[in-house]
Amino acid sequence: MLGNLVFLRIFGAQSKKDIGLVICGKDTFVLEFINVFKNSKLKAFIFQINGTPDNVEFIRMTKINLALLQIPCVYFTLFEQMRSAILIASNIDLNVGDRIVEVLIDDTGYTVSELEYTDKGYLEHEQRDCKPYKNMTPETIRQRILGPNNPFKIICHAFPGKETTKFLTSKVLNKIPKTKWIVIEEDLNEYDGKFVFETVKWIFEKSYTKYYVCQKSFRNYMIRAKYGDEGYPIILCRKHDILPFKEVVTIPKSFLTFCGHVPDVPKAVAALQAATDNTDTGVTDLRSLEIPKEVHALKFSLEIDVSNFTLADVTGIIFNKISRLPAQLDAKKFEIPVIGFYGELSFIYVKNDDGYKFLDSWNGKLGKDLYISFDEEKPRFFNDAVEKFLTNGKSVVHDLIKIMSTSPSDLSSHHPYGYKISSDSEHPILILIENHLGEKKAASPSFLMAMLLKKHLKELRKKTGKAPNKIGFCLFDDFKNNAEGKKRLENGLKESCQMLKGVECCFIEAV
Repeated sequence: MLGNLVFLRIFGAQSKKDIGLVICGKDTFVLEFINVFKNSKLKAFIFQINGTPDNVEFIRMTKINLALLQIPCVYFTLFEQMRSAILIASNIDLNVGDRIVEVLIDDTGYTVSELEYTDKGYLEHEQRDCKPYKNMTPETIRQRILGPNNPFKIICHAFPGKETTKFLTSKVLNKIPKTKWIVIEEDLNEYDGKFVFETVKWIFEKSYTKYYVCQKSFRNYMIRAKYGDEGYPIILCRKHDILPFKEVVTIPKSFLTFCGHVPDVPKAVAALQAATDNTDTGVTDLRSLEIPKEVHALKFSLEIDVSNFTLADVTGIIFNKISRLPAQLDAKKFEIPVIGFYGELSFIYVKNDDGYKFLDSWNGKLGKDLYISFDEEKPRFFNDAVEKFLTNGKSVVHDLIKIMSTSPSDLSSHHPYGYKISSDSEHPILILIENHLGEKKAASPSFLMAMLLKKHLKELRKKTGKAPNKIGFCLFDDFKNNAEGKKRLENGLKESCQMLKGVECCFIEAV
């Protein structure tokens, strides 16, 4: 592509020769694609294109059209294509783990790239400039080219007749064994045909990586949670990360907004692409994802293929371990009521003549959301507070389990709680809440948790006829690699119980 023009060069699959060139506008190419190519015998498309914002829609639409026609494709930047062409011109054979150095020569000096050959293709590890070369000694340039990893081969490329090439060969490379380096003085456009057919081999057989340069992300892509103007990435693929990219993250159920641009792809999947040009912020083309509600947790996945085409999926999870707890309590012959916590949810288990059961009035196995709202004279709890959170989070407290289990030094003011976190000489963590008068009030996490536990005890008294003087806690969050966090949470819950006229508590492990 050049500007708004598409140059479509066609190669014969059998002859391996250039058999035609078609030039048309970018919009025309997209709009007429299906009609023109639906009955063609084309086997694959290779696009040389960059990932600037004005090309993102072109990449998306051509990828969709090709998927409909079941024609494979790949998108290269000019730089990646040039690197691959240099590898083809050098025709070297490497073993996995070997490293090479590519030196691109221009009038100002040398751009040095160190690449490692892997079973997926060539990965760039470092780029080093030697510019302007006249301000550097030959020894300095030589050391920057060699680097610290003893490359298998140094491959240099320049257009013919450059003074910088003469300087490189006579003053810099002359002290390196000739078997170690090669200089290619050719127009790499002469390798277009070879590049096309070597790339087609890779398209149809991904294990063929002799000349394949691993693709990189054109932009930053993310799945982001946000509340108001605050947000943070749940999954982030950074610009220039090696593709393909895939990451799966599970988080507790939340009433935050999860944002992204949803491409219209011909596949029954929730698709998401929140993209920025250079940074983690300034996400563009945002839409809110539809999030499952009657769940314990949310599982997000983000995939970006080698063509920078992005798909994401969000599904709800119900944890069996939460439903298994009654049987475990019966087996251990417990008698006391048990409160289970996972993320921002709580569950109540009570024992009757048939053994332990979920308390149905506490929303059974789905539990209640641990939210408190202070926007009225009397605090509101659970679902009533959630409704307020969706409009004004400054008066709503939530995420107490996370706050209580996290070290004060690790709590970030950038996470979208809605409220702010502070401290004083007596309290390492204080939560600042805006009350119904618009005043900022501070409270410790343990005090706020005590308010929530008081509501649990009130419900137990209403259902069982008496207020328990001892309760059990079961922590369903994963503390496998966070023993300190688990201990902080247990101590905080003990402190909350002491605020409730000395209610005793113990802790139960779920299996």
